[in-house]
Amino acid sequence: MAQFNVGETKEYWGWLMDNPGGYVIDLGANGAGRLHKATCGTISEPNGNCNVNGKCCEETYPAIQQANHEGRQGCGICNPP
Repeated sequence: MAQFNVGETKEYWGWLMDNPGGYVIDLGANGAGRLHKATCGTISEPNGNCNVNGKCCEETYPAIQQANHEGRQGCGICNPP
């Protein structure tokens, strides 16, 4: 799993470019957040950044589901499986 902390936006965008078929958990306040496809416009350049929230990223859906043990909801825009 790739994890990006606040301030690591450049590295995060690099991961998105290298893994367009991947998945991202956009971590919100108190561990809340949403599951997204890596191509989702709400979490990718220029809108997505690591200025406020960290990100957890995986290349496959089964792998992100293991990381999503808290059952975060999927994004209503990109509708991950």
